[in-house]
Order: sequence, then structure tokens, then C-alpha cells
Amino acid sequence: MESMLHYLHVLAAGLVVGKVTLLSFVVAPILARQLDAEAFSRVVRQLFPAYYAMGMGAALVGLSASGGLGLVLGPSATRAVVLGL
Repeated sequence: MESMLHYLHVLAAGLVVGKVTLLSFVVAPILARQLDAEAFSRVVRQLFPAYYAMGMGAALVGLSASGGLGLVLGPSATRAVVLGL
């Protein structure tokens, strides 16, 4: 159980960082170069709801896994700070 919670916690953190990095440094610059302003705005309006939903889902999984680790391993100062953040 503990290893599954660790895995979920790391996976959620990696997903959040990866999605921000991918959108900021890969997807947005390519779309901005290849599309005119109107087409770019249509794509972004369709992209952002899924982008934010994925981020909220990953944050919820990470927070749940972190709380589960706190329950399994017992509270510690480090885990309390991480959970609070």
C-alpha cells in the first residue's frame, strides 16, 4: 500500500510539471507560429478546459496520496509541511 501511494504521489507531481512544461515550451510556441490569431484562439479555447481539468485531477490524486502516506506512515514534520503546501 505504501509503495502504491508513493507511486501515485510522484506520478501526480510529474504530470503537473510535465503538462505545464509541455504546454509552455512546446505546444503554445508551435501553435503561435503555425496558426493565425483567430485559429490560435479557437484551439486554445478548446484546449484549456481539458488542460485545467487534468491539472486539478492530478493535484487531487497527489494530495490524496500524500494524505494517505501521512496516515500509513504516521505524521511527521516533513509530511505535514508538504501536505500543507
